[in-house]
Amino acid sequence: MTANSDTHFWVVLDTDSGPRFFSRFQSHYPRTEWITTGARDRAYCFGTEQDARRVVDQLRKVGRRARIAAERLSPPPDPDVPMPPPDLRSWVKKIIDAGPGRGSGKADAERINAGYRALSRQFHPDHGGKHADMLKLNAAAKWMRQNLL
Repeated sequence: MTANSDTHFWVVLDTDSGPRFFSRFQSHYPRTEWITTGARDRAYCFGTEQDARRVVDQLRKVGRRARIAAERLSPPPDPDVPMPPPDLRSWVKKIIDAGPGRGSGKADAERINAGYRALSRQFHPDHGGKHADMLKLNAAAKWMRQNLL
């Protein structure tokens, strides 16, 4: 199988404590040993399914339950949609994640406002939040309204 540049593959070990992602083999002889992580972004990402399959096969030979997890990469963003400034990107994402989903039937402005309201209840200084966080939240919402509507 050839490399498929729009798909990434990970090896997942099913353990008693839950799924763990394969990082690397530590040794093969005299005993097979490997390192795993709970965070996919710290695991080894295989470029082909065939490479991931080789590791799964090696782990199964020593009695471990292993499988392949694949994720198709999202297409690059539309070049007409501007990217938020780096210091606001995480806040823009939080607003999007806190608002209702795309299938909710709400217009973009309502979704931005709903996400902003939900986060402002969490980050407002009157509710135990930090002033600096509220300033970033306000700036991210303002940027979204100016650039995405």
